[in-house]
Amino acid sequence: MIKLWMEDNSGNVPDESDLRNMADSYDMTSVPNLADDMNLWVDYENDYGIPSYAVIGPDMTVLAADTYNTSPSAWLD
Repeated sequence: MIKLWMEDNSGNVPDESDLRNMADSYDMTSVPNLADDMNLWVDYENDYGIPSYAVIGPDMTVLAADTYNTSPSAWLD
């Protein structure tokens, strides 16, 4: 699983420090946390709230977008 963050709490592309802080805050430290520096988030945005993120599975399909379930274990079989 990869955690792709679209933006930080200020609406900017997350930098490395932001990614670390968000991973810690949302208990996502067991999966890679990446930033969307190509602005692909608009294809998956649902609520235009911050933070926005999508969950991408092992086969690179989008498993969820803008969900309030931030537990990686919820998406694993």
